[in-house]
Amino acid sequence: VAKTEEVRPPAAKPVVIKSNSMSVTAEDVALTGSFAGNKGQLPAPIDKGTVISTFGEHPHAEFQNIKIKNNGIDIISSPGAQAKVVFQGEVSSVMFIANLNYVVIVRHGDYLTVYSNLENVSVKKGDKVKIKQSLGTVSVPQGESRSRLHFELWQGTIVLNPASWIKN
Repeated sequence: VAKTEEVRPPAAKPVVIKSNSMSVTAEDVALTGSFAGNKGQLPAPIDKGTVISTFGEHPHAEFQNIKIKNNGIDIISSPGAQAKVVFQGEVSSVMFIANLNYVVIVRHGDYLTVYSNLENVSVKKGDKVKIKQSLGTVSVPQGESRSRLHFELWQGTIVLNPASWIKN
């Protein structure tokens, strides 16, 4: 009885991915490049809004020696305002978090946009969304008269200043 050798296909070369990259498909890579190429040209995530809290670390308004870190920007607008996706992508998460209300995260290749303080949502996980599509109604915080959207932008695990990506 002749002994046969097991034939194995050659091992596939590992794909080198930057440590901060989340892209897994060619479509993700293309979307990443397209998103990055629109820096400074993205539409605002809310119509007729005014930024009231900017990105970064700021001194607390009332308490000396206390700093507040904002991972995004806060935008106020009229009651009933709609949060709108700033670029095409896929809804990766919809969740409810105490004090933040509904939060929608949209993936644009390696980039994520986060829309917090939604009263209700009109999308679900896995939905493909188009630029300027409504994600839901922005909530009006108790005791206030205007809606307030918290908006963040991430590239992998790195938080970015969303104001530098939005067209003025």
